[in-house]
Amino acid sequence: ASHPMLSWRQRFAAISPVHAQPGVLGATGSSSPSSPSSSSSSSAPPPRRREAFVTVLFARGSAPDKVLLHTEAIRTLAFSAKLRSLRRRPFLVVTDGSLPEPCSTALRADGLTLVELDP
Repeated sequence: ASHPMLSWRQRFAAISPVHAQPGVLGATGSSSPSSPSSSSSSSAPPPRRREAFVTVLFARGSAPDKVLLHTEAIRTLAFSAKLRSLRRRPFLVVTDGSLPEPCSTALRADGLTLVELDP
């Protein structure tokens, strides 16, 4: 909050310059098959930057009315993000299992991608 005009990438670079390299996701790997460090040719094109909006919807063990409420909140968030975003990005909803049918149908109808993880 001390520098509100900085992007998240710039803020992250200030605290961790190694992880702020384009195409690198933390210390575990890169976002593309050929990371900058493994490239043997200097004429190779730079890795393509991939971005997405991502949110989490915890459904396992939650009351159905709460899952429906949070589904509507995510739909509103996705609408606002797509409306105000300067670039088109996919919107991913990560869940901890399958969602009730009305929720998954509504999210998919709005163009959101569901990613179900089994914890």
